[in-house]
Amino acid sequence: MDQPYSFGADLLSKFHTAPEWIQALWLIAPMLTVLGIAYLAAQVSREALRLHKVESQLGALEGRLLYGIYKNAHGELMLYVHGKTESLSAEDLPPRLKLLQ
Repeated sequence: MDQPYSFGADLLSKFHTAPEWIQALWLIAPMLTVLGIAYLAAQVSREALRLHKVESQLGALEGRLLYGIYKNAHGELMLYVHGKTESLSAEDLPPRLKLLQ
């Protein structure tokens, strides 16, 4: 009587008959995939925590901050636009905002 088809046995047979460099790829690819997913999950959670921090600092304001200028802990002026921050120099500020320095 014939043995029933086994996907695992077929996969293992193909693994053993493949060249060594392909065997190495088969061993490394799952680990790299797991590391990539973990990295992406860390990026998403870090961004969510950053957004939560910004929103909690806004306090009672309703809505969502899209654009703002703030001074960080080092005294630098920072521009916040749609979730991204960048440093501002005095030349970047309009005359009305020079008092922020």
